[in-house]
Amino acid sequence: MRRELLEFVQSNLTRKNRKNCVSNIQFSNDFYVVEFPKSGITWFTVLLANTFLANQGSRDKATFSSVRSYIPDLEANPNLQAFEFTCPQVRLYKSHSEFSADYVNIVYIARNPVDVMNSYYRYQKGMGSFDGSFEEFCFGSPFGIDAWRRHVNSWFVDNVNYANRFIHLVRYEDLVRETAGEIQQLAENFGWNIDADAITQAVDLSSRGAMREQEELARRRNPGYKFEFVSAGRSGTTDDELARRLEDMRKDECILLGY
Repeated sequence: MRRELLEFVQSNLTRKNRKNCVSNIQFSNDFYVVEFPKSGITWFTVLLANTFLANQGSRDKATFSSVRSYIPDLEANPNLQAFEFTCPQVRLYKSHSEFSADYVNIVYIARNPVDVMNSYYRYQKGMGSFDGSFEEFCFGSPFGIDAWRRHVNSWFVDNVNYANRFIHLVRYEDLVRETAGEIQQLAENFGWNIDADAITQAVDLSSRGAMREQEELARRRNPGYKFEFVSAGRSGTTDDELARRLEDMRKDECILLGY
């Protein structure tokens, strides 16, 4: 079981599986929210869904448990059609895939790779798909820093001149610090008419505290759910030698992403 889980997660990060990660029927108003795992995409998609729902006057809200009803995960459910928001009229999909020529409108969320490695390590340990040390995870596993670098380069270096592709970078740290401002800039870049009050409402509905409460409710109602997915948002702790090695390996990509 552990080996099967390992192969599933690894394949979803690489190009060999990307053809299985695109909805069967695509439209010009489809947008793909992409990340390397554990960069903040769950919170970000809840935030986006609540922004659009509030903007169109809906009394519904996206939660930890319901967000996939609005923004499906292409790795988990590749054949699902996304919910079509009405104001703006867009469909959103979530993906962890490396570059795919099938994705035209992309919102890429990046996070400091040291924090990504710490969070992803805790996640894989909790899932039982990795039982080595943090150092082994970072430098010797298919989930480590090389995978993160390959993911970033596939979107911003290797295919930078690919035609008819529009990409908007969101840094997780900026999103935490200036949540409403980052959503407003995203809306301006893609021409979405988003009311400021809708953004404010979405920020309140999608706070980390609210999402932790939502996950706790999901946990209470599902006896088989054991993992803590919504973390406290803390930065990981890394010893000096590991930090230096990670710094050396990630330098070019971090400069590219504005870190």
